[in-house]
Amino acid sequence: MDEKKIIEQLNESTKDIHVPEKLLPENIMNTISDSKKKKKVISFEKIRRGVTARKMAGLVSAAAILIVAVFAYQGITGKQNNTINSDMARVDNSESLSMEQEESLVIAQTGNVSGYDEVYEEFAKYKTPEPNWFVKLFDGSNKKNVAYGVLENEMITSETWAASDTATTTQGMMGTMESAPEEAGGDAGYSKTNVQTVGIDEADIIKTDGKYIYYASSDMHTVTIYSVDGEKTEKITNLYIEGLGSLSEIYVDGDTLLATGSSYRDDKYHVTLVKYNITDRKNPEYVGAFSQEGESIETRKIGDIVYVVTEVYSDVNNIKKSDPKTFIPFVCDNLIAPEDIYIPEESEGTVYTVISSVDITEDMKKIDSAAVLGFNGTFYMGNENMYLYRTSYDSGMNGGNRVTDIRKIDYVSGNGLIGAISEGKVPGVVKDTFAVNEYNGYLRMMTTSYPSNGGSVNNVFVLDKDLNVAGSIEGLAQGERIYSARYMGDTAYFVTYRETDPLYSVDLSDPQNPKIMGALKIPGFSEYLHAYGDGRLLGIGIEQMENKNGWNQDYIKLSMFDITDPYDVTEEDKMILNDATYSPALYDYKMVMIDPQKNLFGFVTEDYYNSTGASCTYRVYTYTNAGFVELVSFDLNDSNIYGTRSVYIGDYVYIVNEEGIWVFSIR
Repeated sequence: MDEKKIIEQLNESTKDIHVPEKLLPENIMNTISDSKKKKKVISFEKIRRGVTARKMAGLVSAAAILIVAVFAYQGITGKQNNTINSDMARVDNSESLSMEQEESLVIAQTGNVSGYDEVYEEFAKYKTPEPNWFVKLFDGSNKKNVAYGVLENEMITSETWAASDTATTTQGMMGTMESAPEEAGGDAGYSKTNVQTVGIDEADIIKTDGKYIYYASSDMHTVTIYSVDGEKTEKITNLYIEGLGSLSEIYVDGDTLLATGSSYRDDKYHVTLVKYNITDRKNPEYVGAFSQEGESIETRKIGDIVYVVTEVYSDVNNIKKSDPKTFIPFVCDNLIAPEDIYIPEESEGTVYTVISSVDITEDMKKIDSAAVLGFNGTFYMGNENMYLYRTSYDSGMNGGNRVTDIRKIDYVSGNGLIGAISEGKVPGVVKDTFAVNEYNGYLRMMTTSYPSNGGSVNNVFVLDKDLNVAGSIEGLAQGERIYSARYMGDTAYFVTYRETDPLYSVDLSDPQNPKIMGALKIPGFSEYLHAYGDGRLLGIGIEQMENKNGWNQDYIKLSMFDITDPYDVTEEDKMILNDATYSPALYDYKMVMIDPQKNLFGFVTEDYYNSTGASCTYRVYTYTNAGFVELVSFDLNDSNIYGTRSVYIGDYVYIVNEEGIWVFSIR
């Protein structure tokens, strides 16, 4: 049959088929053209009602153009009905979606691989050449060769390496959809975990539901459950967690307790999520577990879905093309499918970042997975997309050769589907997730650049949905670097430091034209910022002052900033803790118990320079018209301060660690 007749039959057989607008050939060509100009990604955003949504596997340009024709031609031959079938896309264990889910769904992903052989060829680039007989004779070593990524073997300073560390600061917001203060307890009458993004829960070693407190001890491998009733609080059970090599953190949701941890078996690291039914708090029941290969980066929870993120390292010199399990990660003891593996255009190394979604209502069943090869870094999860970012070197970028590479991963919070992946980069180094925020379809980032002529400057970038820079402010605060940041809707604040503490306010209401509104300069610097009710911003940081011996000494400093007028920010009050020289709360946001609605915050401090040696204190504060007021000051003696947390329930504060629980009235 000649081409003309085929086309005539195709046209006749497809005339009654309703084709989504984005699948029309002329529109697909435009999409492909755009993707070649920008990123290696194509997203189809809508599937008609009643169609089962599944992720397309290995879509390439030619296949995209012919997709309508293929289905139509199969209709001619009787192999396909005259409707677009759910087999056009794939996702494990999916069900029919609601109209709202269909309209927001991203189902296509390109840049992924067509088979395991393609992954093997990528790994082969990093294999050590076989030494000749002479080298073998005089070098009996058999060193493993694992490619870790761009910066793993570089000599870099601690201040720039912070960008590659696991995130240790918070990203909650005030205002639209991003209000950490509103989420921190409020009308519920008890505190919640301090999280990065409102509506997305994070695991921690302590949780409360207002009636019980749950505390996870990694040393004892148990979750201790306390029944809470002020001074009558009592321990009701020690739950030994099964199926974990080591216990890390927990979630509590109603009568479900989830424990996360890691283990090493079969020469591989695994991260496991274990579920217990705690309807009877005295006798919890084991339900099931989900396991994923790799070392833990993060987990996140949205409703009944938990996202598990791991790094998987492979020994490139021990992989076999005929044995994919030597270089392909496992999820639930199954190899990740080729179409779920993504190789970025600028892939570096052989480390994977693996992301899976888990349905915690269905015996811990996997919903979807994606693996990014040759890219690892810090993880940030917004309400619409997940992001990985890390520092690398690029001599072609402005402001010096240190840049932040970014990978954006689409996801659908309502059903756990993981979609398209796109790439971008900005000049400079991101300190931590304080400096990253997704808002109204844009990604905002603050970086510090180190120009080749020396020194440092700071930048604010706004990136569009394709990770292209839509607007920016560059070259700020020469000679200083960003220490902390806080986004609050269309306004952002950040602190730079060298000798004073400039607190900058930034107008982000026009993404194409961000602008500085004001800068407040005061002694010291804030390492942690948190929105604290209407018109206030709390800072926890350091200020240097003379101690009793006449030496300059760093002490913990509390600052309350008045941000009612972003063009004229002032420091409303401050308190210097002259018996506290350090706090892990400066670097780990989960160490801070905070609820601005309750007007309460607490954290642990250390004093390394007192006459009796290091001392540790847990402190709880409120804020009044007279300034900061200390409500609790509790000596922890030799307790593990990193394992110490607090929660409030009603008019009581409960301080918990592996040694026990202490109750304080704050009425």
